[in-house]
Amino acid sequence: MRSSKRLILVGLLSLCACGSSNNGAPAPQDGAGDPATDAGATGEGGTCTTHGGADEPDDQGIDANCDGADGVVGVDVYVSNAGTDTNAGTPAQPLRTIAAALRIATGRGGKVLVSSGAYSVDSIKVPGAWSVFGGYSSNYVGAPKRAATILGSASGGLLIDQASSARLAHLTVRGAAPMDDKHPSALGLISNVDKLALDDVEIDAVDGRDGAPGADGARGDSGAHGGDGNSQTRLVCRGFAQPSFSYGAMAYTPNAEGHRPGDFSSARPAEPGSAGAPGTDGADATGVPALVDGVLVADQGAPGSSNGRPGFGGPGGGGGTTDVQYIGGGGGSGGCPGAGGAGGMSGGASVALLVMRGSVTLTRSNLHTALGGAGGDGGAGGSGGAGGQPGQPTAVPSANLPDPCTSTNDPAQRNCAAYGGKGGAGGDGGHGGGGAGGWTIAVVSAAGADAQIDAATTFDLGRPGSGGTGNGGGRAPNGKSLRAYALP
Repeated sequence: MRSSKRLILVGLLSLCACGSSNNGAPAPQDGAGDPATDAGATGEGGTCTTHGGADEPDDQGIDANCDGADGVVGVDVYVSNAGTDTNAGTPAQPLRTIAAALRIATGRGGKVLVSSGAYSVDSIKVPGAWSVFGGYSSNYVGAPKRAATILGSASGGLLIDQASSARLAHLTVRGAAPMDDKHPSALGLISNVDKLALDDVEIDAVDGRDGAPGADGARGDSGAHGGDGNSQTRLVCRGFAQPSFSYGAMAYTPNAEGHRPGDFSSARPAEPGSAGAPGTDGADATGVPALVDGVLVADQGAPGSSNGRPGFGGPGGGGGTTDVQYIGGGGGSGGCPGAGGAGGMSGGASVALLVMRGSVTLTRSNLHTALGGAGGDGGAGGSGGAGGQPGQPTAVPSANLPDPCTSTNDPAQRNCAAYGGKGGAGGDGGHGGGGAGGWTIAVVSAAGADAQIDAATTFDLGRPGSGGTGNGGGRAPNGKSLRAYALP
């Protein structure tokens, strides 16, 4: 009985041993040799679960379909600074430029995945719908980091154009310095598409350009010297005859404002003419941004007016007799007014995102602006021209008459009372208005465009620019610091 039980147990053990073998080879242990396990998936990219199929780029960079990288190799297109645009666009053979990658990806419904590094990209002008995901390591697995992939433009901001729907994720966009006075604002990214989604994106704008100062106005011409006492000395400025109050008076005659002529008997010299009134200062700029021919600019200070008045002409000289008879000279004309100064230009804005049209959605992003440009000073009005010099008297018989006459060299010893009065200086031109300080704004939207910003998006705004000197000796307004601004 015991012998039969022993034989049954041995038979069962033999059957179990036979069932655990495969032609004599040992069974795999702990999944070794499992075709669903990917070498790249055991690191930062997580563990893949399915071989082949969809693999949407995700925050962890998981290779979910076990093809060696996040995304779908053979459909999505991969980009690296170490690649070349003649490559196949796979993780092992990446392309070099985002533009080349998008041309391939949009043709086969794929996405573009970009590894770490700095890429020079002035514009992305690709029709249709497309997506670019950055921040990857060189093997395209592991959580992407937006600081790792930088898209930098050489001039202006990165322009996204022609797409019906576009998406950027996990990367940094860095704008360039403004090009010139006609393009004074610094822009990080410019959206000119129907729909743009920005997820986990940082946009950096640099400083706006300082506004150029206005040129100073030209100085007015000097007035004409007085002639003999029998005529008025007239004033012509820039080819235009000036009002009669600027004429020098004849001998013994007060000028147009009633200033007295010379009095030979009391040795009272002729009174000079008064200076002309200055021109009107130009208005300061408001600094409100506007889109002009696709360029974000602000107004500039208005030029100062050249409406200053010429100086009053001088009165005539007096006449009288000592041992010589003196006939008074005529007064000098007034001086010409100075020209107005030019207005200063407003400082350029620092703008992270400019939405030209359509809609932009911002999620989990950061918008950074720098300094608004300083407004330029308005130009000083040109100085009024000096008044014309007094006319000499006529002496009978002829005598040595100094020019100019002073109380010490006057041969008649009458404080030059026989000479005409000096004309008044022309009025200064108006001071140009000051340029306003540049604004610093995270998001600027053109009319009809809009931006939707979630609560996780943060803002880092720079300091706005200061206004330049201008109207009335004051300053134009400083710029503003805003998270969002809708253009009128």
